[in-house]
Amino acid sequence: MQISSLPATNALGANDVLAVEVNGVTYKITGSILAAALQSVGAPLGVDKGGTGLTANPSLLTNLASAAAANVLQASPRPGVTGILPLGNGGLGKDFSAAAGANAGFHNSIFRGKNLGTTFTAAQSAQITAGTFDDMFVGDYWVINGVTWRIADFDPYYRCGDNISLGHHIAVVPDTILYSTQWNETNDTSTGYVGSAIRANIKAASASAAGAEEKVTAAFGSAHVLSYRAIYPTAYSNGAATGWAWTDARVELMNEVEVYGCNVWASMPGFETGINKRQLSLFRLSPQFINIRAYWWLRSVYSASTAAYVNSHGDAGNLGASASIGVRPLSLIA
Repeated sequence: MQISSLPATNALGANDVLAVEVNGVTYKITGSILAAALQSVGAPLGVDKGGTGLTANPSLLTNLASAAAANVLQASPRPGVTGILPLGNGGLGKDFSAAAGANAGFHNSIFRGKNLGTTFTAAQSAQITAGTFDDMFVGDYWVINGVTWRIADFDPYYRCGDNISLGHHIAVVPDTILYSTQWNETNDTSTGYVGSAIRANIKAASASAAGAEEKVTAAFGSAHVLSYRAIYPTAYSNGAATGWAWTDARVELMNEVEVYGCNVWASMPGFETGINKRQLSLFRLSPQFINIRAYWWLRSVYSASTAAYVNSHGDAGNLGASASIGVRPLSLIA
């Protein structure tokens, strides 16, 4: 091989010619072409030339939200994931997508705590009435009119009632008390919750620092706040319920079972429980929402002069009915 036609200096000009003779054949290349070729040395080799086109080592990431794989030759390829992750690997071992997870039982088993917005939408209402509850879980909440309204349960009273079967719904409670008032004007519980001053106060419209039902309907819309039928005691003897009746209900105080999961002070548990017969999932999954560092009334009667309440210290208590403490009602929304 013979190389000739080199310039006199070390610099190779654009018009200089490099001639290479191989086996009697002369190959010529100008300085400009050679310079361009040399500049390309070290640049990524394109995919069309057998390379990857990458300037750095690729990192492999997993996109759990997608079942479609991205181009594996990009800088950070993200392959999609399909299939069901078994329990042994940290999964649930079951497909809960779409209809598979469209039931109250599934949604009652997970605390999420997602902000669902500042308004209750028609789309959310449709998911509730259909019983699918898409993108809603226990602990999710709306912030409306300065109040955080949190999902406490899905379908707690589904199909309950003496003359109607209650449809799909969610149970909602505020994170804080709405205001404070007396359970009754005196330490007398003989008329029970049905005839109490606090229930009349909850139902009051446009009352100063009162009207819990009005606050709920203002937040969710009157058409979305369900009326239903519940069993409430109607007569008492020395604080123990002696009679009961199906009663029209809407926005109401909770009983001990709904909060604690059992009766604590209720003097006649059967009548005091009625259809409100199990602990709400919010308080089961995240008991911190019972302990809101405030006193708030329950509807369960303990004695002829006292009713149950939740203490600001987190314990279950009973208090003279004339005391003024917090109102934290339960509402059914659909």
